[in-house]
Amino acid sequence: MSPKQSKLWRFFDKLDDNFAKCLLCGKKIKTSGNTTNLRCHLLSFTKAMSDITGKGNTHNTQKLESCYSTSSTSVSVNTESADNNSEKNGGNDDSAEKKSFKGQRTINETFRDAISYAEGGNRYTKISNSILYMICKDYQPFSIVEDKGFRQLFQTLAPQYKIPTRKTLTNLLENRYIAAAAHVKTKIENIDNYSLTADIWTDTLNSTSFFGVTLHFQEDIRISSLALNVWELSERHTSENISKTLQTICMDWGIVKEKLSVIVTDGAANMGKAIELCFGRTRHLHCFAHQINLIAEKAIEDTPNLGELIKKMKTVVTWFKQSIIAADELRAAQKSNTVQYSLKQSVPTRWNSVYYMIKRFLELREYVNIIINNHTTAPLMLTARELSDLSKIKSLLEPLEAVTTEISGEHFPTGSTIIPIVYHLIKKTEEINVDDSDLGTVFKEKLVQQIKKRLGSAEQVAVLAKATVLDPRFKKLYFSNPLNCAKAVEHILIDLKTINPTETETTINENLNTAQSNTSDKFNLWSNHQSIVEEHLASTSTVTTETESSSEISLYLRTPVVPLNTNPLEWWKNHKDMYSNLYKITKQYLCVIATSVPSERLFSKASQVLTERRNRLSGNKLQKILFLRSVDEKIFFSIN
Repeated sequence: MSPKQSKLWRFFDKLDDNFAKCLLCGKKIKTSGNTTNLRCHLLSFTKAMSDITGKGNTHNTQKLESCYSTSSTSVSVNTESADNNSEKNGGNDDSAEKKSFKGQRTINETFRDAISYAEGGNRYTKISNSILYMICKDYQPFSIVEDKGFRQLFQTLAPQYKIPTRKTLTNLLENRYIAAAAHVKTKIENIDNYSLTADIWTDTLNSTSFFGVTLHFQEDIRISSLALNVWELSERHTSENISKTLQTICMDWGIVKEKLSVIVTDGAANMGKAIELCFGRTRHLHCFAHQINLIAEKAIEDTPNLGELIKKMKTVVTWFKQSIIAADELRAAQKSNTVQYSLKQSVPTRWNSVYYMIKRFLELREYVNIIINNHTTAPLMLTARELSDLSKIKSLLEPLEAVTTEISGEHFPTGSTIIPIVYHLIKKTEEINVDDSDLGTVFKEKLVQQIKKRLGSAEQVAVLAKATVLDPRFKKLYFSNPLNCAKAVEHILIDLKTINPTETETTINENLNTAQSNTSDKFNLWSNHQSIVEEHLASTSTVTTETESSSEISLYLRTPVVPLNTNPLEWWKNHKDMYSNLYKITKQYLCVIATSVPSERLFSKASQVLTERRNRLSGNKLQKILFLRSVDEKIFFSIN
């Protein structure tokens, strides 16, 4: 068969060397190595031939319309509409047929459909983009277009649509990425301030390491995030090599030091040094979630006998995981419950997996005890004393888990919550009564020591201190050292003077009003917030000088703190006219994400993309998929 050069092929889909399918009626036409039969098939479709030859035939048009109105093989009929009509008429097929007959499309509409579904047509483009979106969003392999079930689905839904090949989709991925990246780069140019997170991850399937970077910025009343890059690392992970990679990524995306508030990483020395080489030490922030992880791990490690107790429990959990009979008996024992739970296994790299293992074990301990007693090969069950100790350990770990959940969000400011969270974390932990447990008492002591050691200096970190002051829910409420608070306010005033040189000195005292929390969590980390507000309200002075009252920062600090459930970004948007200069400063500090969790989530997504089915995916392709996945849906489909 000759190449598809004739315009006739706009109305046919080549099936093989001997047959083609008409896109108008779905009929299979024998080609015999030429287009004669195809042309003959279209002779009854006069308007189609007119588009090809420039000639028309009224007689053939009328003949076509007559055939088209009664043909049972005509395509492009709205089957959904027909089905709905049938349902509305109680399944009356005759009625449905009449409505379908009256609603039959014109010849021109049918031809337009054929052209729309042809490669490059409007419908073809929309469907192809949707397939690519599904691949990026749902971690599907490009080979899905070759799956029998996928092809059958499209044969049913859109028989006129020609499913693209993997190569075609790869080209589409490249084009979508180029267009979306250009759009995002323009957007980044117009962003006032942003923060970054970075992390390194190793793909165990291919023993390949990647360097990931995410961008975070204020967009209206929320924090938006983008997966900027997943860079394959081919050299050693030295601070110099990481620094060069980071500089390249920032240069590619137009990230400039002047607009960068912070870059958040874990506590690895090479990462810290790399950030210092690129942006200076003051712009590097250690991941708060990573610090929580270290606190829990170290406290458990330093508490005598606790590690052995957890190991004993883990042995029981492992036995249930490895014994099908025991697992079945555990489910059967819970058959009267609405939900049947299984025991949870801990993961070495995540401290909170230990918390969830303990929590679930305690919930199922009665069932576990009965099942173990019925099996001679089962490991020893924990004693009543050990179960009591575990209950105390779980209570002590609960505040840490609440904090981890609190700070792991991406779409709201978390940097401004760190200083208040540290206060409540210490207070909540100290309030837990473990007097009847020697193990619990020692663990509590070790836990408080680690919290103070690793997080006690949070208010000395300038970016966190300023973010807290500029959060209308907290302001100066949670500073344990007035000097640290005064420094933060002073630095904000310096920032203000760069915008408005007429800004005057401020005062340390302000009048704080009450704040309310509508949190519904079982464990309420913020339950003491109200009493803290009231204490400060009673102890602070409201006396200010005439000079102080003229400063935006002073006016702001003298107003009451707002309820705890207030969106600080929305509050500042509503008050930007009152504090026009201060509002500009908030964009620099309220965009700070206090953890590198977004980068870790990025690599969690990467591991889902790099499955057994697609383990040969290149780093370049992986980067494009993850970037497009993070792009807003409206942008994905609107860019050209």
